[in-house]
Amino acid sequence: MTLALLLLLFQAPPEGDVQEGFVWEQEVERILLDTLDRKREIHRRERVTYRSGNLLVEDLTFGEKLLIRSDRQTVWVIDTLAGTWSRLGFEQVRRRQSAVLSEIGRTRERVPGTADEKALTLLLEGYGRFDKTPSAELRTPGKTRDVLGRPCPRRDLIVNGNIRRVSVYVDPTIPAGGYLQTLAKIGAFSKEEADALEGLRGLPVEGVLRYVSFLDRVQARIRVTSARKVVLPADTFDPPATGKEVPLARFAEKNP
Repeated sequence: MTLALLLLLFQAPPEGDVQEGFVWEQEVERILLDTLDRKREIHRRERVTYRSGNLLVEDLTFGEKLLIRSDRQTVWVIDTLAGTWSRLGFEQVRRRQSAVLSEIGRTRERVPGTADEKALTLLLEGYGRFDKTPSAELRTPGKTRDVLGRPCPRRDLIVNGNIRRVSVYVDPTIPAGGYLQTLAKIGAFSKEEADALEGLRGLPVEGVLRYVSFLDRVQARIRVTSARKVVLPADTFDPPATGKEVPLARFAEKNP
C-alpha cells in the first residue's frame, strides 16, 4: 500500500493538464492611424502570453487586454478599468475590415488620375490591400544585436520588393514567433505576409512591426525586457466572466 501511494504522489501529471507556453514583457511605442489618417501615439508596457495559437496581450500601463482564442475563432478586447469587454468572431473582423476597405476602393475609382487616387492607393496599401497579389519575403540582412544577453539576428519582412513591414531582431532560443500568425487571424497581416513570417524562427525582441489592428494601421517599436518558457495556469486564456459586453469602439460603425 505504501509503495502504491508513493507512485501516485510522484508520477507525472497527465499531458493534457500541463500547459507550457511563453511569457514576455516589452516596452512598446505605438503610432496608430485610422482610415481618416487621424493619429494616436501610445507608450505602454505589455505582458504577452502565448501558447499554440492562443494569445493574451495585457497593457500594464492602461489596463486593456487583447485575448485571441484560435480554438474558438474569437477575439476579446477587455477594458479592465471600465469593467467592459467586446467580443468578435474572426470572420466578423475580416468581414468588417473588407467592407470598410472596399468602400475606400470605390471612392478611389471615382477620382482616377488625381492626387486623391494616389493618396487612397497608399492608404489601402497601408492596410495590406494591393491591386495585385503582393509578394512577401523574409530577408536576413546579416546584422546581429545582443538582446537579453543573447545574439539575435535581424529579419526584415519585405513586401513587393521594397516595402518594409517588419524589421526586428529575433531571439531564436524563444520559439514563440507564431504569435504573429495568431495576430494575422484577425487581419494584422495579409496571408502572404503571415506565410513569410513562418521563417522568423524565434521571438521578435527588438525593432519595428507594422500591422493592422482592427481598423487602425499600427507602427509599433518594441523592446522585450524579459522572456521565458513557463507552465501556464489552466485559466490563462479564459474569456471574461464578469463585466458588461459592449460594441467595440469605432469598429461597429457603418462608415469608415
